[in-house]
Amino acid sequence: YRVTGSEPWMTPAADSVPIPVSHQDQVVETPEGARVFLASDFTPFAGLAYGEDAVSVQCHPEFTPAYAAALVQGRRGTRVPEALADQALASLQQPDDRAVVSGWIGRFLAG
Repeated sequence: YRVTGSEPWMTPAADSVPIPVSHQDQVVETPEGARVFLASDFTPFAGLAYGEDAVSVQCHPEFTPAYAAALVQGRRGTRVPEALADQALASLQQPDDRAVVSGWIGRFLAG
């Protein structure tokens, strides 16, 4: 995802965060008053901050690359086209920022 906003709890700062993603449903418009802090072309509202009370993220910092790969393999050819599955599996071989996003969420929760 591209980092499109900055919140006080988003340390360390980043311009982008590669992270496992698997979803069928997503936010399709920004709720009133929400601030977008993560986006992609496919998921323009991937991370939202709602005032000082709540945040939501579309990604899965709790998914290990192995778990995400197993999801892709299980959906290959049915819910995930072959070419997209290959692309997803290749991306899971690259370093990810699960720890960065998890840290952001932890700092938000800690207040």
